[in-house]
Amino acid sequence: MNRTFLTYQQLRTASPIRQGIAITLVSIVCIILFSLVSNNVEVEWFIAITTLGFYTWTNSVLSFFRKTKKIQYFLLSVLVFLIMSAVLWLVADTLSSIDVFTIRAYVLLYMIVCVFYVCAMLVVTLIRKIADAMGIVGEF
Repeated sequence: MNRTFLTYQQLRTASPIRQGIAITLVSIVCIILFSLVSNNVEVEWFIAITTLGFYTWTNSVLSFFRKTKKIQYFLLSVLVFLIMSAVLWLVADTLSSIDVFTIRAYVLLYMIVCVFYVCAMLVVTLIRKIADAMGIVGEF
């Protein structure tokens, strides 16, 4: 009996809220765990920024396969991204022994992730519009 933890259909129908909750919870556990066992003072910020980058990538890819309620999905994705940013920033700031503004690289990475998210969603929207214009909507 072949049992899979996560199926393709579940991924296609995963809402941004479910994606955000799952990714944020795993990230918070990792931040707490690594803040206890690691000597690196930047590890909390590294995990927080990496998590946001992972969410932007997965959310963009999964939004491409969304067939209905595309605008609602997009707006909800942006809202979840902003909430995730605030929660992860707060957790990392609380557990980190240094201020993020003393490590300018992480502030820059956060800005890069935000720009990447906007660009990725625009590219996905553009590809969908081109596919709609060419009549290949049902192909993916």
